[in-house]
Amino acid sequence: MTVPPAAADRPGWGVWGPPPWWCLAVLVLGLIPIWSSLGDHPVHGGSEARYGVVARGMAQGDAPWWVPHLHGEPHLTKPPLTYWLIAASIRVVGDGELALRLPSAVAASLTLAVVFAAGVGFGGWRRGALAAAILAVTPLFVVMARLGTTDALLGLFMTAMFATGATWIKNFKLLYLLIFYVFLGLALMTKGPVAGLVPLSLLFWCFAGNRLSVFRRPAVFIGLGLALLPLTIWGLSVVRQAPDAWAVWRYQTLDRATGAGDHPAAWWFFLPVLAVGLLPATALLDLRGWRTPIRGLRRSARRREPASLWWIAVLLTFGVFSAISGKLMSYLLPMAAPLAWLAAESVDRRYWPFPVDKDAHRKLGLSVLVPATLIGAGVMAAILIVQFEPLGGVGAVIPPLMLVLIAGIWGTALWRGRRRWAYALGALTWTSCLVTAVWATTLEDRFLELSDPRQWLEEIRNATGIRDPLVFTVGFTDRRLPYYSHQPTERIDPRILPERWSKLDKHRLVLLAEGEPWDGFASDPHWDIADRYVRLDLLLPDRWNRRSLRVYRVHPDRRDDP
Repeated sequence: MTVPPAAADRPGWGVWGPPPWWCLAVLVLGLIPIWSSLGDHPVHGGSEARYGVVARGMAQGDAPWWVPHLHGEPHLTKPPLTYWLIAASIRVVGDGELALRLPSAVAASLTLAVVFAAGVGFGGWRRGALAAAILAVTPLFVVMARLGTTDALLGLFMTAMFATGATWIKNFKLLYLLIFYVFLGLALMTKGPVAGLVPLSLLFWCFAGNRLSVFRRPAVFIGLGLALLPLTIWGLSVVRQAPDAWAVWRYQTLDRATGAGDHPAAWWFFLPVLAVGLLPATALLDLRGWRTPIRGLRRSARRREPASLWWIAVLLTFGVFSAISGKLMSYLLPMAAPLAWLAAESVDRRYWPFPVDKDAHRKLGLSVLVPATLIGAGVMAAILIVQFEPLGGVGAVIPPLMLVLIAGIWGTALWRGRRRWAYALGALTWTSCLVTAVWATTLEDRFLELSDPRQWLEEIRNATGIRDPLVFTVGFTDRRLPYYSHQPTERIDPRILPERWSKLDKHRLVLLAEGEPWDGFASDPHWDIADRYVRLDLLLPDRWNRRSLRVYRVHPDRRDDP
């Protein structure tokens, strides 16, 4: 079916026939960075390891599904949906890193599809493909898609809420409201109150457009109650079994917001995350005159244009998380989809087809050069921080250098007004961004293998003959070890008190130690460290931290001590 030129710019569904082939190609290619070498590297830090340990307990029947448990104790920092999905993944594909990350990868893939579909529904095939293309190479989106945590799942549910909520307010079909509340319930069961940012954004959007009357409909209140019901039932039943749950949830919400909880940071923490982590959308926004989005917000909201909702969502999310004390980079992930829709509209309206005047060419050239150069420079800086040798030598910098080179050629062509080359070079630049993202996944494998607890445990098993060693650390903390050792691990002082010593299974006990702290403990004349432990002829490489780790066992004559 031939698409008339005028029809290609009209929003709506099913009016153009089959989608253009390049739109589907963008969607399929955008999935590659998410799935590339997904299960080929060890877990990232303590959070991913913790989710894996809790879900494994559920999957293997060692812990209840309704109340998440970590090492035999209730673990209630988050609602249980993420643990359930990871546990189901373990049941299907087997225990391992792939099963741990599979729900996040599937959620991110569906997020790309939702962004594409909503872009098509609100602006046509081209705008949907542009939004998906932008999101597919957004660094924060790709990173969180590859982690077995709550963030990718929450991103999917909130993105779907934005799309269905905006669609419902535009046409008031009850089906979209129903779908909206289904995703709200899922988001609440994933990460709790943070899901309320989407209904709050919709409320502000209707207020700006003088349409608050839509919230007086009975279906709105009935649906809200039904969406809250699963989390309410789960929370009340958990409190009956673990009365301390209230204190945990208060710590995770109020205390983090007021500064008494984890991850405190300055108010400007999210500025570099917004500028670099959410590229290229932040560089492609149409901000001609910084007051334009603010001045036109009410007018756009009255016309029920989704762009005004995306702006409200971005400003509200950024403002709320900047105001609270606890901060993590992943908190801005719900902004990725609204920013992708805004950037796609900006490119579609202002630069497609590319304008004739050179000022517009220069503007587009710079908006492309800035994100491409920053991404390339950031990747190369990460390489320079670590040594070249473990990462493949000087050849490791070739992909980011190619990215910057291609972006430079494209920017130059636009600057000089070479419009006929713009489309081909634009596609080449995006493809080079994809290649760099895929290359970064192989670099991720190498980075994490520089400090690989899987290798440590395998060498410990071979050297000691202990199949399930109880590994404690001395002088450092590594929260990934419990995931691989299947045992609780903690950082300890080797001068263990007698009452603690008597409770240990000293036949399985292995101490993994940094040299300097151990020597400091051993030099204490009041403790019999040398008589209690014996050092094995084994050094475990920790190339990431440029150190070697010693291995100690309880002295054979002391293993049966009471």
